[in-house]
Formats: sequence, structure tokens, C-alpha cells
Amino acid sequence: MADHLPQSLNWHKLSGALALALISLTSSASALASTTSAKLDAGLVKTEQGLLQGIVDGDLVHFRGIRYAAPPVGALRFAPPQLPARWRGVRAANTFGPICPQGKEFNEDCLFLNVSAPKALKQGTRLPVMVWLHGGGLSVGTPNTYDASRLVRQGHVVFVGVEFRVNAFGFFGIKGLPGSGTFGFQDQQAALRWVKQNISAFGGDPNNVTLFGESGGGVSTCAQVVSPKARNLFQRAIIQSGTCSISWPKHAVGIDLPAGSFFQPLSETEALGVAAAARLGCGDGSDAARIACLRKLPSEKIASEGGTFTFAAFNTPTLPLDPQAALASGKYHRVPIMIGFTRDESRAMASGALLTGKPITDQNYTRLIGEAFGPKAGSVLSRYPLQRFGDGASAWSAANTDRMFACPALYDALNLSSHNRTFVYEFADPNGIGLVPFLPTMKSGASHSSELPLLFDLADGPIDLTNGKKIARSPVQEALAKTMIGYWTDFARSGDPNSSRKPTWPPFRRSGSRKVLVLAPGSDRLRTTDAYSSHRCDFWEEMIVR
Repeated sequence: MADHLPQSLNWHKLSGALALALISLTSSASALASTTSAKLDAGLVKTEQGLLQGIVDGDLVHFRGIRYAAPPVGALRFAPPQLPARWRGVRAANTFGPICPQGKEFNEDCLFLNVSAPKALKQGTRLPVMVWLHGGGLSVGTPNTYDASRLVRQGHVVFVGVEFRVNAFGFFGIKGLPGSGTFGFQDQQAALRWVKQNISAFGGDPNNVTLFGESGGGVSTCAQVVSPKARNLFQRAIIQSGTCSISWPKHAVGIDLPAGSFFQPLSETEALGVAAAARLGCGDGSDAARIACLRKLPSEKIASEGGTFTFAAFNTPTLPLDPQAALASGKYHRVPIMIGFTRDESRAMASGALLTGKPITDQNYTRLIGEAFGPKAGSVLSRYPLQRFGDGASAWSAANTDRMFACPALYDALNLSSHNRTFVYEFADPNGIGLVPFLPTMKSGASHSSELPLLFDLADGPIDLTNGKKIARSPVQEALAKTMIGYWTDFARSGDPNSSRKPTWPPFRRSGSRKVLVLAPGSDRLRTTDAYSSHRCDFWEEMIVR
């Protein structure tokens, strides 16, 4: 299978899923006294830490690699993020910051963010702010691959993309270590505090912040909705293809990979930390001695344990409860919510299985379902018979889409809608172009991440495996992209996605209407549906609840 792939394909970026010259400016008192609009016109802003020079790009201005926290190195490895230092003079913000350690990247000085904003603003204008948390399963990913220019330009918003610690660097835990298991989520909160303090300099409204993310970023967004430490740091949330209730059976995220979820008790994280410390040669002595030893190791050694820490810990100050339980008990922030999923999420995983030489076939479908669902396998097979879906990969994808993505999102929407105005969508482009590539022998459908190329322009995909080139949006996808950006930015502006777009997107209610907006190319395909029934969520709910 490998000889079908372009050599440029970078596999560790599959889940998660992507300068102009510095303008010479004076920092004299007269220049600093100019309005926010005039400074943005020239790409200059004054933050709490110092002056930044960005990149003027037509009617937009971009600021890249803005430090929002001190480097988490040395004594600050495995520690809550600290305030960044101030600087004198003008600092260039025209280059992305380093990617937090993942794959072959090992630079821990990575707590940076990127801002894109409209350039010409009337004095006193304050635009909605949209803070993006990238996907990648809490293991990989970076905001640097997401170009939000269309979102900013059409929606007239300020966009912020956040780099945060992932894998072992973000979610390691061991007894005696304050903040165990939640450093990545604490980074996100530090970025939100930076936004609250600084975003007005970029024309943004610090009191109108929408937190949004996809996949691991959706999980992160949902976690912040239930985190007491995130109180008043954002006013709306958009949760895409990753929720508080997401979990999966064996084989669902990769053939032969075990069942799991993104959250576990602190005691289990700490037990894993003890075992990891021993493997890394830091198993002896007191808790303090082990932590000191771990902080002295090269980044490459810590990165070798990255696959062990791909979940966040609850029973912690950041997450006092399992986020699923917090939603069920009403212990979440009272903010408007948009939440959704793609109709064929798990086709991305099926494609990954094919591309890595472990395809799902008509012959192994029954065995895989049996190993995934045990005593419930017969009931699953009766609802997802191979003959109804045409082939084993499609039947497997439908079952796991409903079990892992659609029904957890709808279950969380039911709980959120008890107190919050909640809107639910299903992205249903039959020819989706997500970050996971597909061979011509498999239909992509609306697979995991396939809504992203409509909201953003992505540096790392999507890729056509037949020629190694990026896949462009079709004319009908371009039209859907404008509709979706309209819904997303209207929601950011007011907490309601409805403006002049049709059809009207009704709120999702625990008692009453459970209508979900279907987003598909072609104006005649925008409609509402009862997704709870079409994804068989009455059947799956028992397996979803932890």
C-alpha cells in the first residue's frame, strides 16, 4: 500500500488533523498615541508585554508567534503556565512559533498564539473574537496550519489560534506534581487570559469571546465548558467532532488499538506516570527526586512516552469531575453552545486502516465488531448489517460513527440544552475533503475533519493520493463554505447562528424539538433532521455513559 502514497505525505499530521518584510516604524510617543485603527493599518499593536509588528495582508493583518506564556522548560516543564516576560522596543510577529513537541519536533519553548484581524476599523470598534483549539487527539497538531483569512474577512471577526502542550508534555502526571494531567488545558486557559487582557488592541471585544475547536480541540473546548478555572474566560463555545462524552471501543481509532476515552481519574494518570518515570530512569527516590530527574531529561526522552498520555485527568483543580458527569449534573458554564459532527466521521479511520495495511473487509467485519462490542455484538450487527451498507468498511464506519461521535455529541447536547441555548449540526457533504486522505477505491463521504477545509484554508491538506496535490473546493463547496462561515460567525457575534441564512437553525432542546441542521452542498440540501433517531442513539446511549 505504501507505494500508492506520495512521499511528501506526513503521517503524524493525519489526525489532526494544519512573511512579508518587517515594516520599519517608529515607537515614538506620538506614534503610540494613534488610534487602534491606525496602528492596525500599519500592523503595529501594543500588548501588555510590549509592541508587536505584524504582517499587513491587504485588508487583514496577521500576527504570528505571539508568546502568551513563559517557556515551559527546565523547572517549568510539567508545571502550570507562567506569565511571559515583557520586552522593550518592537518585536516582529511575522513568523510562526515552534510546534509543541510531537513526532520529530522537540522544542518545548512553544507557548505561542497567532492573531488575524481586519485592518481598517473605526475607532472604538470591538469585533467578536474566535479562539481556535486545534485537533490532533491531544497528541499532535498546531494552529500554524490553519489560515482563517476567509473566516475573518467574511465574518468580520478577530481570530486567535493557540499552540498548547500535547501528549506527555501536556498531560503527564505523577504523585506530588501540582497540575498533573492537565497542563495542556491550563495552557489554553492562559491563552484565554492573554486574550482577555490584550485582544482589544487588535480590535477584538474581550467580553465577546467564542472558544471553538475540532476533534481533540472539540474535546478541549468541552473540557473548558466544565472547568471552574475557565469561568468568564469565554462567552460562547463551538464543539466540533469531539465532546465530553466521546469514547471508543477496540479497533475504533485504529485496528488493534484498545478501547479508551480522553478523560481518566488522576489516580490512573499518576500510576502511569510512576511506570513511565521508571522506564525513563527516574523511578528511584522520593516524589520530588523523581520529578527533578524527569525535568532534567532531554525532550526526546520525554517524547518517547507521548503515546502513554493522550487523555486529561479529572479529580483535579482544572477538572474536578469527569466532564461527562459534569454535563449530566448541570455543572457547566452558562454560555450558548454550538455542537456537531460529520455524518461519516469514522470513514477517516477506515481509510487510515486501509492506508496502513490493515483494511476492514467483508471477511473481517463480523470479527472486528465482535471484538469491539462483545456481548452487544449481535445487536450491533443486526442494526448495521453488511449487506445494507454494501461493504465491510462502510458498515464498520457507520457503526463507529454513531457510537464514537454522533451519539456522544447528541447526548452532550441534551444535557447542555437543559440550561444553555444549544444548536446542533450534522455536516453531510457526500464528497468531503478532510485531512485524512482516501484512495479512489473508498468513498470519503463526510469523514472526520471534512468540515475544516470549508472553514479554513489548510497548509497540510487535503491531499489527492493519486497525484499528491491538494484538493480544491468545488463551486458548491465554496457556496457551502460561505454559508457555514456565516453561521459560525453569527453565532460568535450574538450566540445565535441565525441571520439571513436559510433554513432557520432551531435550538436543540432536551424537551421538545431535537432538530439538527444538516449542512450539505446545494441550497436544497440544507434542512433539519432528527439525527438522534437516524444515528440510533437510543440503542447506543447505554454504551456511551461511562
